[in-house]
Amino acid sequence: MTASSDTLDTVSQLLGDLIQEHNIDPDLSLLDTGKLTSLTSMNLILAIETSYCIRIPNHELTRQNLTTLRSLAVMVDRVRAQS
Repeated sequence: MTASSDTLDTVSQLLGDLIQEHNIDPDLSLLDTGKLTSLTSMNLILAIETSYCIRIPNHELTRQNLTTLRSLAVMVDRVRAQS
């Protein structure tokens, strides 16, 4: 599954607002570069849930889904499709 460009843009904007850094490469490892810490990841998930009026199930909160902006956007699209 691929992420829609709208979802990718929104997730990128939400993370950028949280860490005060925009234009992040969608395939950059957010975890390995320290851009996504445990606190930032929880704040980002809350922002995504609020923005899309969804609840992301705990089983979706995996390292694989949180690694890049693209993987986050794919997860959001998948959760939205199941809602």
